[in-house]
Amino acid sequence: MHSAPAVSYPVGRSSRRALIYLLPALLAATVCGAWAGQSASTDVVRIPVLLLAGLVLALALWSALHPPQGRLVWDGQSWRWETADGTRVGVVRARLDGQQHLLLEFRPPRGRGIWLWLERGTAPLAWDDLRRAVYAVAADRTALLAAPGEPS
Repeated sequence: MHSAPAVSYPVGRSSRRALIYLLPALLAATVCGAWAGQSASTDVVRIPVLLLAGLVLALALWSALHPPQGRLVWDGQSWRWETADGTRVGVVRARLDGQQHLLLEFRPPRGRGIWLWLERGTAPLAWDDLRRAVYAVAADRTALLAAPGEPS
C-alpha cells in the first residue's frame, strides 16, 4: 500500500457552499411562488406547495448557516473528524472534486455520515497533502477489493 502524508485540514463556513445550497432552493421557491400566483388551482393545492417550498428554503438556509465545523485529520492510518463535541474515526470518500474544492463524505462505523465541503483557500499549504491522502487511501482500498488474496 502507498502511504499518504499525515494531514490536518480545517473545515468550516464557505460562501461557495452556501450558494450551492441556497440558489437551487431559492429558484425552486420562486418558481413555486410564480406558479401559485398564476395557477387556477384551488388553495387546497397551492397552499401545500407554497408551504413545502418555504420548508425547503428554510432547510437550505439553516444548512448554509450551520455547516459542519471541525478538523479532518489523516494520521497515516485512519481518518478522524475532530469537533468541539469529540472525535470520530471513519472513512472518507470524495464525492465531488473541483480541483480548488472537494465535497467529501465522512462515514463513521456507526451513525450518520457527514458531508464536508473543503476549499483550497482555507489552508493552501495543506491542500495538496489532503488531496493525496483522499485519493491514495481510495486507491489502496480499491486495490484491496480487486485482489483480496494478493499482498500489496
